[in-house]
Amino acid sequence: YKESDAKLRAIQIASQSEIIAVVGHYASGITRKNLEEVYQKRRLVIVAPISSSESLTHFCTKQKQCFFFRIIANNNHSATYLADLLLDELDKNGLEKTAGVVYSHSDDYSKSFKSVIEKHVQEKGKFINLDIDKEDKDKNDLSSSSFNAKQIIDRAQQNKVNAIFVVPDGGTTKIALPNAVNLIKSNQGRLLIGGSSSLYLNQTLEGLSKESESVLSKFIAYADWHRLEGCVDTPEGKRFCDQASKLWRTGQVNLRTATAYDAIMTIAKALETLPNPNRVKLQEVLRKNNFSYSGPTGTVKFKPDGNRTEPPGGAVKVIRSTCDSAYQGLEFVPIEYVDERQCQ
Repeated sequence: YKESDAKLRAIQIASQSEIIAVVGHYASGITRKNLEEVYQKRRLVIVAPISSSESLTHFCTKQKQCFFFRIIANNNHSATYLADLLLDELDKNGLEKTAGVVYSHSDDYSKSFKSVIEKHVQEKGKFINLDIDKEDKDKNDLSSSSFNAKQIIDRAQQNKVNAIFVVPDGGTTKIALPNAVNLIKSNQGRLLIGGSSSLYLNQTLEGLSKESESVLSKFIAYADWHRLEGCVDTPEGKRFCDQASKLWRTGQVNLRTATAYDAIMTIAKALETLPNPNRVKLQEVLRKNNFSYSGPTGTVKFKPDGNRTEPPGGAVKVIRSTCDSAYQGLEFVPIEYVDERQCQ
């Protein structure tokens, strides 16, 4: 939806005093804008299931009493994890730790993830700028119709880049994800590719469904939660997935369902401690060191900046699969899983 529509909805919600918490939004940029312009000013708690941009952390650290909390990992956590994984893999294979990033230039989430990657690669290896044309940076912009995947791969090879991080926006444009998938296909298994969580989607599997094993084997992505781990690792996760399976008659519980559930239940858990709740009291409970809630994404406990102390997440790979959980013959699984496995 449009940013203007989101702000209008936020104002409508915040103006109702009986509403003391909000779950949302989706895109980091929209969450950030409405946190600053609406929720923080109205002292209304917002628990974000998905938004991961560091701009939210930066805003929160400047507030005396911040009303923002999030369920998934912030980009500083997830991007650093992904960068370490790919750079360690290069090192293990005796390759120079050279890497570049392709991202959506105008998107808050994408820019934030890119910045963390760039900083971390510079610390542990060598970061290479993948701009094709300094006069026309749209060719390196995933959200542009001028994006040229083949030229990106060619430039990367010419500059001895061994890994590319691909960070499309989270759906704020329609073209970024197809461009990102096209880049993975154009790579033809030559370089390691690490995708942000915005690639952890069925549309990615659909785009790669006809590609060879060499293409699939060089691609991994960050996933904030995966049912093969989240539904079995803890009693809370198993209980949630069993309930979700009965409710929707499917075992394919996805990331957004799990994080939205934990956002709602985190608020509910905090409200249990308040006989006469209001917005400020709820915020104070969520900020307390002794507050915690255990759900399918793990133990939810917040740091002063609104980020989780132990956020969920890990890396996934793409394998061919005949399981019910497969999409177009492919499936995301945690990277430690073997390609031949029993369907779950």
